[in-house]
Amino acid sequence: MRMKRQINPENGGIWPCLDFSPPPLAQPLAKADPAPVAISDAGLNRHRALLKQLGEQGDEALAAHLAHGPLRRLSEIVCDHSPYLTRLIEREAAFLAAHADAPPQATFDALVAEVEALGVGLSADEMGRALRVAKRRMALIAALADLGRLWPLAVVVRNLSTFADAAIARAVAHSLGALFRKGNLAGGDDIDAAIAASGYSVLALGKLGGRELN
Repeated sequence: MRMKRQINPENGGIWPCLDFSPPPLAQPLAKADPAPVAISDAGLNRHRALLKQLGEQGDEALAAHLAHGPLRRLSEIVCDHSPYLTRLIEREAAFLAAHADAPPQATFDALVAEVEALGVGLSADEMGRALRVAKRRMALIAALADLGRLWPLAVVVRNLSTFADAAIARAVAHSLGALFRKGNLAGGDDIDAAIAASGYSVLALGKLGGRELN
């Protein structure tokens, strides 16, 4: 829900009214429309510190995005209320700068595709590292799209479930693949058939498959 202006057909005047239509998912992150909230002086100071940090680490492109326009307001809110997301912005500055002008849904879909493409031949360390990076980037994009009112709640929880499904599926396939290569998993020479026939199941509530808040 957001405010929009509507023209009075009788006198041509303009008055504000509530807009209950869902936000278009094709809107880029740079078109975020965060709710109007007060920013504390401490939050503004943290935002200035973030811009300085980004400049010092060579991420001028993102610093420019966060210093002007809709992303400035959104990043000020983040700095005021979420140290975790502020750290993610610092850590994933290059990633965020590269996707600031893209619809967050497209960025999210690409992250899920990357997770689904992770091979079972990776080492445990490589798989764990790749999943942690993807999770970190997904959390940042999802939070900014939510706070920026680009994703309605139903899309937020749907996407969290979709990512959880993909990440858990790859982690399980990797673990079972390691057992298969050691000869501890029946199934002949077909690793995919062996994994499918293993009977291994994952039970969970909420985000994993439930597409709902828990």
